[in-house]
Amino acid sequence: MNNEFNPDDHPHVWHYTSINSLVNGLIEEDGNLCFWASHRQYLNDPMETILGVDLRDRLINEKSLKIKYGKATPDIFIVSFSLSPDILPMWNMYGGNGNGIMLKLDSKLLNVKEYSMYHMEYDTIEVINQIENKLDDNLNSTFTEGCPEDTCSRESAVVLGEILITANLPEKIKSNSYQYENEVRISHTTDIQHSLKDIKYRCSNGVIIPYMEFRFLKEALKEITIGPTNDFERSKFSLKMFLDSKELGDVKISKSEVPYRG
Repeated sequence: MNNEFNPDDHPHVWHYTSINSLVNGLIEEDGNLCFWASHRQYLNDPMETILGVDLRDRLINEKSLKIKYGKATPDIFIVSFSLSPDILPMWNMYGGNGNGIMLKLDSKLLNVKEYSMYHMEYDTIEVINQIENKLDDNLNSTFTEGCPEDTCSRESAVVLGEILITANLPEKIKSNSYQYENEVRISHTTDIQHSLKDIKYRCSNGVIIPYMEFRFLKEALKEITIGPTNDFERSKFSLKMFLDSKELGDVKISKSEVPYRG
């Protein structure tokens, strides 16, 4: 399993959202982009991190790995993107039942050093087998390179390899019910107690949701697609005015090709 995201393989990612979100903060006064990254506990999937923790612990037990993890999971703030443009399930789930918008974004301009960018994997037999096979490989040779015998034992190198493979499982694997999302995440891991000044709050369905603001250059936004149930001509007219006011007049505006009335 290799979650690392390579912008050369995927030049663009897509983000489904509402027009309300676009106008009320996603595009700032200077035209740059500001995504609200929610704390992992407030994402849509109620099994978020649970599947990964269970898989990690099972692998540790079955493979008799010499690793111990605490019960606590880190504070991770996440923005989700997709490698699947203009598909009906995504419009229904995240694009206002077809009445929202979809942003086409330059992957290279999102893949910045301040954040981690990676593919999500799904809880399938194939993925689990990949993880197990990787653990069963001869990790010794991989992780003892550059680690002289007098400073790093062969056993400790194997343990290091096992940690690198299993440590991030909780945040990088989720239920196969969400496979249609083809999700790419941008995240930041922090200690909330040391980052209180950077955390903001919003309300949704009667719950306070902590989030952080992830900022990117305006040049990352390449195209906005208006959802299939929206009034395209009227929405395009006002959207163009809004983009021009932010000096984003070069951003292409298109209409979803999904045949859907809502």
